[in-house]
Amino acid sequence: MFRHQQSAKPCPNICSPVQKIHSTPMRLWISNIPYYWSTIELENIFSTFGQVYDVEIPLKNGQSRGYGFVTFEKQADAIRAIQAMDGQTINGRSMQVSS
Repeated sequence: MFRHQQSAKPCPNICSPVQKIHSTPMRLWISNIPYYWSTIELENIFSTFGQVYDVEIPLKNGQSRGYGFVTFEKQADAIRAIQAMDGQTINGRSMQVSS
């Protein structure tokens, strides 16, 4: 009969599925942001949910196109940001946040 024995110390290269979900970076798409916003405003709002890795606002002729991207270091933080910010009205514009 085969018996599985657990090792006394865990293998450092193997993460449980739960650990991978929470530690994987996740990029969010944020639409309907005010045209005058810079990456600083976007980062200030979204960094309240966790560590922000990157922020980008595409420009056309030097002006915001009204949307941007925020990448969180942890997927769990990004999910919290989606739940809290999707549909929020800022300066009369209903922000849409998705992954």
